[in-house]
Amino acid sequence: MNKTQAYSTALYAELAEHAESRTVGGVTVSVWKGSLVKTCRSIGVPKGTERRVVAPLEYLECIQILQRGVANVPSTVVLLKPPTEEMWEDYDSGLTSRPSLARLSRQVEDISRQLGGVNLAEALLSLDRRLTAVESTISDKSETVERS
Repeated sequence: MNKTQAYSTALYAELAEHAESRTVGGVTVSVWKGSLVKTCRSIGVPKGTERRVVAPLEYLECIQILQRGVANVPSTVVLLKPPTEEMWEDYDSGLTSRPSLARLSRQVEDISRQLGGVNLAEALLSLDRRLTAVESTISDKSETVERS
């Protein structure tokens, strides 16, 4: 388990410890209300890394954030299931992980920079036309040589 996962697991435990049980539609759920930033700070999560600690819990469907807190408005989080070693192993193995939007955006920018503004489809079509013309010319010359 890496450090982020350890922080995520500790955060879930902290949220669970201070959650209240509520019945919604005949189902009892644990709901936590408070400041995620302050709670992360209280368990030693480095400043600025809160999202990296919360996101895996959301992705693994351990929690669902109903309301993100701002200023004096608390976050409301439903605790669905605690993260387990098996869940973290699957998360690490790539079986459940998806590339982030930031990573995909960076890859698209890299590809665009490498192409230098070239329309790849048009370039390939042009190359195919030129190759077809060269093949046709060679074929015509071969037929002329065979006739002689």
